[in-house]
Amino acid sequence: MIKIWMKIVRKAIMQLGVNGGLGRYITIVCNGVKHLTYEKTLRKYPGTLLTDMLAAEDAKKTRSGSFQLPDRHHVAFAEILNIYRTETICWRHPLVSRERWFHELKHFRIYAAAQNGLEQAGLIVELDR
Repeated sequence: MIKIWMKIVRKAIMQLGVNGGLGRYITIVCNGVKHLTYEKTLRKYPGTLLTDMLAAEDAKKTRSGSFQLPDRHHVAFAEILNIYRTETICWRHPLVSRERWFHELKHFRIYAAAQNGLEQAGLIVELDR
């Protein structure tokens, strides 16, 4: 019993203590483009799609740390990932149309981040009129 407990504790320390508390690397492949980020970055805004994807993976016995997002705009996704990293919603990238940008913000549920400290997220619905 103690051996099993020690194994669980060691595994938790390895996963949480990796990279100075940033957690493990998470790989997200969006439309063929590979993005790499830390687990802690994606857990910043509960209720958003990326945070919920990690939470769903936590319930599984084995965690892969890799996700596939087919049929999403890879340039828009890079900007979505930057929202998690910089805690700022920037205006859309020039290669992404206005309609696509707001569609991606809604798809990834960035508006849910408004309750978790990202004040600009509340403006998404108002701007998309």
